[in-house]
Amino acid sequence: MPDLPAAAARTVAVGPARRPSREVRSDWQPRVQQRAKKQGATATGIVIETRARFGFTAAPGSTDDGRMRRITQHLPPTYAARLFDAQAAGVPE
Repeated sequence: MPDLPAAAARTVAVGPARRPSREVRSDWQPRVQQRAKKQGATATGIVIETRARFGFTAAPGSTDDGRMRRITQHLPPTYAARLFDAQAAGVPE
């Protein structure tokens, strides 16, 4: 096998060669998201995870500084469907 010049070995596909990959992603990804939303709204529900800072009243000598907490909550399909409908309608938080 002949040796390639160093410049040829570093050549990366640009322009039209990358377009099919981008086109496939732009078509495929929305379909995957729609399928996941439909399943969450009709069968399995969804799991929501968020972080929030909670403060509290503490005994003298201890700290009452707020702390970051992670909250994970499973939403049944009926509530997931309502959440997706509100999101599609553009309802603010």
